Amino acid sequence: MQQEAVVAATRGAAGAGRVATGVAVRWTKPPFGWHKLNSDGAIDGRDGVASCGGLIRDDGGSWLVGFSKRIGICSILEAELWGIYEGLLAAWSIGSQYLLVESYCLEAINLINNRSISDGVLSMVHFISAILNRS
Repeated sequence: MQQEAVVAATRGAAGAGRVATGVAVRWTKPPFGWHKLNSDGAIDGRDGVASCGGLIRDDGGSWLVGFSKRIGICSILEAELWGIYEGLLAAWSIGSQYLLVESYCLEAINLINNRSISDGVLSMVHFISAILNRS
């Protein structure tokens, strides 16, 4: 099954340590025939444990699948990448043909789009690239 994924950042680069301010944000539907993955990563300030989660909706805005995962100790960038990775696995499992990926983390999106190597996150970028290259 051939899949196409478009990876785009929304709402600034909050995951990269910068918070977008003064921006009204609302979810928008993907193009006709597409699905949209919204994912996020977070770190609990009390114990430093990271987690990720997200959901996939169809072009009508209907919920298709959701996911969450406790990751453990890692950076916020790694948590964001885990969210995208788990979302791509979920999309693959439901047979999504066309997928738009949205994330708060511009740094994660740039790493994926450029297939860049960054200290500490190489394996996550590699795993995400492998899913994006599946046919």
